[in-house]
Amino acid sequence: MNMKQVWMLSQLRDQGELPQTTLCDMMMTTPNTVVTWLNELEDAGFVSRNRDPDDRRKHNVALTEKGHAALEKAETELRRLEDETLSNLTADERGQLRKLLAKALEDE
Repeated sequence: MNMKQVWMLSQLRDQGELPQTTLCDMMMTTPNTVVTWLNELEDAGFVSRNRDPDDRRKHNVALTEKGHAALEKAETELRRLEDETLSNLTADERGQLRKLLAKALEDE
């Protein structure tokens, strides 16, 4: 699972079931790319895609229990890597770094 897929799973956890087109917009990428990532996640049992009851041409994506467990495992590993990478920084310095990175990534 790549970082974009981890992010996608976290969005599904935080926001609930989402239309596939919404994920495309959120990821700022093409539908084909999102479909490729979703195919891998679905094959692993981490998400399910369901037809939209109001428009059978559209699919909604939901996080499965297996996906929730995989996301928790990935987030735990990411925290471990962050702790290892930033071990020379104090808690205050880590907070400052997060604020600066968030500022650098803000839209104008």
